This record gives sequence, structure tokens and C-alpha cells, in this order.
Amino acid sequence: MYLDGQRLGDDLTDNAYDEDGYRFHDVMHLALAAKLGWSPVLRKLMGRKRKSEQQLDQVEDGARAAIVEEAIINAIYAEGLRVASLAVPALATGPVQLFTDSSDISFTFLKRLEMLAAGLEVADSNYWEWEDAILEGFAIFNRLRGAGRGTVSVDLEHRSISFSPQVLMNFSGMVAGIGVGHSCTASASDTDGFDKVEKELAHTYGAAAVAARRQAVIAAAGLPITCAKEIHVGGWRGNAIDVRAIGGAQAVLWEKAIVAFQAHALDGEDECRVTAVALSDR
Repeated sequence: MYLDGQRLGDDLTDNAYDEDGYRFHDVMHLALAAKLGWSPVLRKLMGRKRKSEQQLDQVEDGARAAIVEEAIINAIYAEGLRVASLAVPALATGPVQLFTDSSDISFTFLKRLEMLAAGLEVADSNYWEWEDAILEGFAIFNRLRGAGRGTVSVDLEHRSISFSPQVLMNFSGMVAGIGVGHSCTASASDTDGFDKVEKELAHTYGAAAVAARRQAVIAAAGLPITCAKEIHVGGWRGNAIDVRAIGGAQAVLWEKAIVAFQAHALDGEDECRVTAVALSDR
């Protein structure tokens, strides 16, 4: 996660023998903040602890409260797995979808969460607020786990949380590479590797605009030719460009700690020239 171009916390793994997507559980910290106005973990990561009130800072925003929050999220996740295992056939393939319906959340379980939160400000929350946080949080968790990436937006005033598969981040990191792309009325060879999203972008902006950006991104990342078809452009806004990678291409980005791309383009009707910069958070 990133805030104002700075990383929040550390890179996560599932911390499990089997890959189960738990590394995306930070979505639930965001959901608790959105729906309950409570997340001592996020307060610490974002530097928003209430230090002006010493007791409030120690009790509500301190380490013990953060441990309680992690315990609550782990309990919610475990309950989601338990309920899903009762409904999903043993031979089913693909990630199990958790908390897809309010019937997955029992009143007994909500009482257990209330007990875990006893003594903290969040204990005053209504049961329907807990239910709302779980359902909306895991709706995004399921989508994020499927996409492997994305942007989660929280509106604290309207108590809402939403998800987009795009990552358009204005990030000021270390330059990991620079690449150039050029396309004139993109040929079949330019568009041969386009995925569904890129074809939709080509329909809107022209194939040359997409092809040139993709060429520039591949060059900036320093990808070997064998990985060229494993990286795709998902859109752009201003200089920020959304880049989606899988397989070997994703491994290269991780190895180089490349977390964002920026692209400067000269878009013409039938021609596009692009300079892309790969940015690392190291």
C-alpha cells in the first residue's frame, strides 16, 4: 500500500503453507476504517495516532488495540473459510469466494467480534455496521485476490469503500529504467499481443497510442523478449500509466522493485511517440 507516494508497511506474503490470498487482508483494515471509523493499525501506518491525548493514544491507538484489530480480522477470515467450506464442493477449483451473502454471517459470530473488541471505542458499533464492513470488505478482497492488484478507495465522510483494477499512482521513486516506444497506425504485429483491455483502449484512443505505450513500458522495465507478451497496458491518466504483468514479467518487476510507471506521450491521429519511466521504491 502507498500513501502520497510513500509505502505503508512492508511487502506481505500469505504466511501460510498454501497460497490463500491472506496477503490482501489489508483491505479489511481499510473496510473497518471506512465502515466503523476504526483501525489502530492504519492510524499507526499513516502517522495519524492521536498523540495530543496521551491516554487515547496509548489505549485506542496503541499496540494492544492494533493486536486486537489483527486478531479480529484473522477471526473474520477464518470464519469466512469455515462457512465457505460448508458450501463449496470439495472438487471446486479456483479461489474460494468469502462472505458473498449476509447469510454467511451469524449473530453468534457478530457477538464474538463484540467480545474481542470489548473495552475499545469500536465496541459501541452496531451489529449491522460490523456486517457491512465484512461484506463490503470481502467483496473487494475477493476481487483484489483475483486481479492480484488494484486500487482501493475509501471515503471516510460517506463511509464508503470501492475498488478499481487499475493502478494509476503518482509516485516519486528511484528511476529503474527508461524506454521509448513509437507506433504509426499500429500494424498487425504491433497489436498481435493485445489483451481484451488493450483492444478496448485501442478502440477509444487508437491502436498506435496503446502499442507505443506498451513498447515504452517493456523497454523501461528491461524485459527480455520472452516476457513481452506478459505485460499489458491497462489505461492512463495524465503521466500515470496502469501496467499489468503476469508470470516472468511480474517476477522481473518484483525483482527490480518496480511499483509504478510514468509515460510522456506525443499522441497524433495516426502516430504516437512515448517515453516511459519505470519507478522503484527501493
